Amino acid sequence: MYSYGNATKLGSSLTDYLQREAPKRNSVVIVIDTTLKQEEEINKYLKGSKDDLPPWILGYIPDPTDTCATRTNEALSSAGLLDPYTIGPSFPTDVTGQAEVWQQILGGKTYNIPKGADKIPSGLLEFNPN
Repeated sequence: MYSYGNATKLGSSLTDYLQREAPKRNSVVIVIDTTLKQEEEINKYLKGSKDDLPPWILGYIPDPTDTCATRTNEALSSAGLLDPYTIGPSFPTDVTGQAEVWQQILGGKTYNIPKGADKIPSGLLEFNPN
């Protein structure tokens, strides 16, 4: 799990993160059926990243050039899963669209976790660190 700027240890448990967030918000996990090479490229990018998002502009606006969304876009792009919609910095809705396009092309599954859910789908356990 790589979630920046919210006290989540990079590379930690996806299901623990989703369980922690469930009381606060809805979550959607888009799984893309990638090749081993694509996974290696994505993980190489993520493992080379730091939890160092820049401070918000005036304390209210995220720096649009370096956000959780731009980093997710870059991780997917490093594996050749380019964003077909966005020119310039990505926003969360852009990354969702990027992931959905590649999921439609390559296959995969979407998991919706509603706010207040008390269980996280077991199909996501495979994404926890060993």
